[in-house]
Amino acid sequence: DSLNATAFAELGGRRNAGLFAGLSIPIGGDTMASTAISAARGRFDVIADVSKPLGEEPGSLGWRASVTQGRSAEGSAAVSYRSSHGRADADVARSNSGTTATAQFDGAIATMGSGIFLTDRIDDSFAVIETGLPNVGVLYENRPSGVTDAKGRLLLPRLRSYQRNKIAIDTTNLPVDADVATTQDVIAPADRAGVRVDFRVRTNVDAAVLILSGPDGQPLEAGSHGTINGNQDFVIGYDGRAYVKGLARENIVAAETAKGSCQAAFGYTPKANGQVVIPVACR
Repeated sequence: DSLNATAFAELGGRRNAGLFAGLSIPIGGDTMASTAISAARGRFDVIADVSKPLGEEPGSLGWRASVTQGRSAEGSAAVSYRSSHGRADADVARSNSGTTATAQFDGAIATMGSGIFLTDRIDDSFAVIETGLPNVGVLYENRPSGVTDAKGRLLLPRLRSYQRNKIAIDTTNLPVDADVATTQDVIAPADRAGVRVDFRVRTNVDAAVLILSGPDGQPLEAGSHGTINGNQDFVIGYDGRAYVKGLARENIVAAETAKGSCQAAFGYTPKANGQVVIPVACR
């Protein structure tokens, strides 16, 4: 809660004095309610206001309603909505002189490569995020900033030029067979310039989780190293599990542990939108 008060007095040929006092109270979330009184030059007004600020993320809604009661009754209301294509504002005000209403839409058109984007207003720099998959959440400085479109792209319009900007993707909705080189990047674009950020999400990587056991039937030790088909290295985790990719229909796995070396052959059949798990007995 916050309380403020201001009083003034003018000393001179014409005496004038006034008082303003206000109280603001949060009423849940970002919503704020306030009331104030104003007295000056023989006029006394009571003002009531409630508002919710517009957020930076697409889909956010902001609004404000205000009523003033004194010699005359006045009122106003405004609403704002931010989408991935721009910002829309509308307001209406009523006073003794009549009613007025306004509406506006603020956005931008940006191009990069072969893509054309309708986006929110760009005042500084921007980035085009590419994942290769639709509906992938994108975060800017750890805040949700939208999801990729049907072509796996999203434009971020409010980057800071010549400064570090952290961009990441939310892996929650990625297919279980997706392979991601990295989930975050830090870029520093030039002033009023665009940067392409490719997270290279792939789903056709022929990957599987191997559950490797040794000649004694126990899982191979965590931290041991292995190879697939003699050319792809991997590290074995807990319970003998190892994530490997680039598999063929028939494969040879070799592992080096503290107890010695072993190898085994196993087959692989891809599973669309599913994780393949293969138990392998290494002898």
